[in-house]
Amino acid sequence: IIIRQKGVRGMTTTELYSLAAKQGIETHTISCPKSKAVTISIKNKKYIGIDPSVFKSEYNERLILAHEIGHALTNAYYTDLENPINIIRMEHRANKKTVEMLVPKNKLDKIINENSTVFELAEHFSVPEEMIKKALWLYYKKQLP
Repeated sequence: IIIRQKGVRGMTTTELYSLAAKQGIETHTISCPKSKAVTISIKNKKYIGIDPSVFKSEYNERLILAHEIGHALTNAYYTDLENPINIIRMEHRANKKTVEMLVPKNKLDKIINENSTVFELAEHFSVPEEMIKKALWLYYKKQLP
């Protein structure tokens, strides 16, 4: 059972855009319906292009934006599209940073207990269950039902 506390969730969409701006990452609206968003670095300047037409909700925008910021903050760019190991490595780096932004360990520590389920935690942080599983493994090296 999770004890609800105000302000224990991860970053909001607005906070994510603010973080990007503070980090010098420019965000732009572009058309890229297949990938939804892209992150690139040109001459040490970082850019995120987002296609808002593909988002069904702010929930989706928040998840995708956090992931793209994760790429930018960790310099996890695809430099070799022919090398699947490179792609997996870059996705892992971006996913780890995404978890840190949306499911911060200090906030997870405050609400998790022996009766917590992945579903309840995902609902609390407003993220997919898969992200909670990644957070549990990243922070505690364990799994929950």
